Parts: sequence; structure tokens; C-alpha cells
Amino acid sequence: RILPVITSDTTLLHCFGNCITNGTCGGDPCLQAAPYLEDFNTGFSTCWIQETSDDFDWTIDANGTPSFSTGPSDDITGGGNYLYIETSGGRTTGDSALVHTNNIDLSALTNPQLRFYSHMYGASIGELSVWITDNSGAFSQVFIKNGAQGNQWNEELVSLSNHSGTVSFTVLAVVSDNGSGVSYWGDIAIDNFEVRETPSCANPTGLTVGTVTADSVDLSWTAGGTETQWLVYLVDGGTVATTTPVSVSSTNVTLAVNSSTTYSAYVQAICAPGDSSMLTGPTTFSTQVAPGTCGIF
Repeated sequence: RILPVITSDTTLLHCFGNCITNGTCGGDPCLQAAPYLEDFNTGFSTCWIQETSDDFDWTIDANGTPSFSTGPSDDITGGGNYLYIETSGGRTTGDSALVHTNNIDLSALTNPQLRFYSHMYGASIGELSVWITDNSGAFSQVFIKNGAQGNQWNEELVSLSNHSGTVSFTVLAVVSDNGSGVSYWGDIAIDNFEVRETPSCANPTGLTVGTVTADSVDLSWTAGGTETQWLVYLVDGGTVATTTPVSVSSTNVTLAVNSSTTYSAYVQAICAPGDSSMLTGPTTFSTQVAPGTCGIF
């Protein structure tokens, strides 16, 4: 660090790593109050820090990583950036990359929650974990996943109800291989790193398409909480806003559909009158050709 020119009447203070002359300690310039969101769309945050004692760095990217058959093709919302590790170019099993967030003040939240999206697709996917440093300086793991999780963004929800005050996070990715020593199919990405109030009505998760015929589709999901009612939207060319939902009371349903049609399915939890979750989806599927059509029997 280059210090300012010091004269006989200069007052020099050291404030949490920031040297300030002829003034008072201004605190942490990167401290942000929750709710907090980092979507990486303006690049790598000047308040996030790459670890210097690890093996390589996280990288801002968009529109797909350089390696084929691994990594996302876009960010979670479409057209933006994500943060990822590139496992080509000499990376070997066990190499790690760590990145540290800025400090985040949880004081305005009653029941804080960490939400982010992960993308872990490829034959060489290793570990993704998140660690928290709380206001006492304690360092602990709050999230971990290992191995391939499919070619899609997955929502990750972490309760922070045991934490208060000012915290920061460390995101760790560890390189693995495909069992034959090949590591370049191991790109891991994160996006929309958010600290928020835990919703009163949590989103359903794991919306899955089962059997699809010409006139029916089987859908299933996992309840976000204790809710017992859901709305299912089957969108076929319009939008959710213009689609009439089907009200159901089970997480495993068979719904009527039209033949030879592509649908985008969404599900929404209804926890109480006036209290509903955000939409989960879309999950896309196409129905079969109806029997008797174009020689189909």
C-alpha cells in the first residue's frame, strides 16, 4: 500500500485496512445491508475478493463456457453474466477456487435466507460449497453439493436463521475428473447470489415431467412447506398471465393436454388466501401425435 504524503500536521488513521488522512474512520465501504443481490451483470464486483492462496480464480462469463458438454449456455435470466470456474487448461483433480463476498448486514431481516442458483453439468463435476463468516468471526459451512446435477440452473436455498449482524460468504469450487483423469468437463457456475427475507410461502421444487401421451401428462414436485394446494399452469404459446391454471391438491397429478403440442409447465404453491409462492418452472414437454393421425394407430 502506498501511504499519502505525511507532513507534521497530518493525522493518519487505520480503519479496517483503509488508510484515511485528516478524517475519521468511515467503516467498510463495501458493507451492504440485506436484502442483497449480486447478479454479476455489471462484471466482477469490486467488493468481492478472489482468494490468493488457492489454485485458480473464478471468472465472469456469458453465453456458454469454452468447453463442450459442460457449463451453462446462458445465465439464469437470459442475456446476462454468471460466475464460473473453467476446468480446462491444466486443471487437475483437487484444484480449488475460492471467492469471498463483501460484508452483508442482516439486521433488517427477521428470518434471513441465502438464495442462489448453481449450474453443475458435466462428466467431471466436483464440489461446490458455501461457507459463512459471522459477526463473531466463526467460519462454518452452510451448503455443499457434489457431482453433476443436470444441464440446468438449480435454485439453492439456505436458511440463515441462526445468524445475525454482519456476515460474509466464501464460495468454494473443487475440481474433480471423469474417473479417467479428464477434468475439463467440470465447469461449475453460480448466479443471482441473494440474501433475503425467507418467503412466507416457499416455492415448490423439483417440478418433473413423467409419462406424456397424446392427451395427458404426469407432473410431480416437492412441496416447499406444509401447503396442500397448488396451481399448475400449462402454457402452450401464450404466457402465464394469459393461461388459466388448474387447481390441484396433490404433488403428483395427471392433467389433460392437446396432442402434438409443446407446453411449458409451471407450479405455484397456495399457502393461505392471499399468500402464494413464486412460480416454479418452466419445465418443457411435447405431447404425442394423436392415434389415427398421419397413419398413427
